[in-house]
Order: sequence, then C-alpha cells, then structure tokens
Amino acid sequence: MVKVTAADSSQYCIDSTEVTQAQYAEFVAAVTPDTFGQDAECAGNASFDWATSGPGVFPCTAATIDPSTQPDYPMSCIDWCDAAAYCSWAGKRLCGQIGGGPNPYSNYAVATSSEWLNACSDGGAFTYPDGGTSAEACESPTPRVVASAAACEGAFPGVFDMGGNVWEFENSCDTTNGYCRLRGGSFGQVNDGNPLRCDVAPSVDRDHVEANVGFRCCAEAL
Repeated sequence: MVKVTAADSSQYCIDSTEVTQAQYAEFVAAVTPDTFGQDAECAGNASFDWATSGPGVFPCTAATIDPSTQPDYPMSCIDWCDAAAYCSWAGKRLCGQIGGGPNPYSNYAVATSSEWLNACSDGGAFTYPDGGTSAEACESPTPRVVASAAACEGAFPGVFDMGGNVWEFENSCDTTNGYCRLRGGSFGQVNDGNPLRCDVAPSVDRDHVEANVGFRCCAEAL
C-alpha cells in the first residue's frame, strides 16, 4: 500500500494496484463457504466466487479469470459486495470517504471527500491518472498485468493503473436505488464518453458483474 495525503493533511493508505486474481483467489480459498459478516445491503450475497458468464459489453467467460495463468492480472467478474468483503478480510476497506465510511454519492467529483479521487488527482491538482495532459500512458486495448504500464503512475508515486486497466468499484452508493460508483476507466476505452479522467464516475447496480470492472482497497495510515 502507498500512504497518501489529503488536502486537510490527514493521511491514509491505498493499494498500489488493483487487487489481482491471485490475491482474490487466496481470499476465496480462505473463507469459502463462509459469507457471514457482510453489511446489510449485501445480506443476499451468498458466494464470493467469480462469475463465468454474464451480460454486458465485456462478459465474463470461463477464461476471463484464471489465477493459475493470470495471477498478476486485475481481478474482475465480481460484484460490489464481493469487493467490499475482500477488503474487509484483508484488514482494509473498499475506498470511500477520506476518514472512513462511504463517500457520499453526490461527491464523486470532490477530491477533498473521495479517497480514490484524491489519490488519483492529488486533491484535484491533476486531471488524468498519469499526471499528464491526457491519459495516453494509461490506455490499453486489453487488460494488462498490474503496474506493467510504468508511466501510468498516479499523482502519488507508487500508485499505478488508476485508469485504463479495469474500472474500480468505490464505496459510494445511492441508497435509494443501489447504484454504486465506478472509477478509473477500463481497457479498450479512449474518449468514448467516459474518458480516462480522475473525476469520471459512472454508476452500476451493486450486483453488476463484468470483465472490465475490478477494485482496490484503502486503509488507515500506519
């Protein structure tokens, strides 16, 4: 994890990369079949296994997730509740509001509120996740090994792939409809209406599963 600083000088930690397939597989092996301890909104989540089919532009197939051959690729094909459970198991939290808890759904563009956005933009100082004038260094036609695009490093040294690998779930949900924010932008995406900007944050159902959506975790500073 990397320690980052917020505008109010408080500090927290964020994963250097998205959670990998190998890391997530370790979690599943350790807890299955136990799915207890989830928050109320995830009470119906009966399995942490990844999907092998599903709708969407990037459906999950049997080959999408294979920790034995793709250990260092980003984990995807899991939903918001799975991501939150992993972070809790790992002693962390799904990135949300600076100081802890969920980031208010309407604060998606407020860098002084969102842990994820603050880390990507250095409190709003940068527009793109590579610190440049575009996100060219982060663009990729396919998923890639985490941190393999060395120039796609965020506003804080050591934080990679905050754009152009997979979208990342954020702990920022609308309690009226269950929609949760996504961050970062995924592979195969170049100015298609969701450019690879730090402040872009579309939303999906909490149970949304797709091959281009993953996550990373945050935690209190040590």
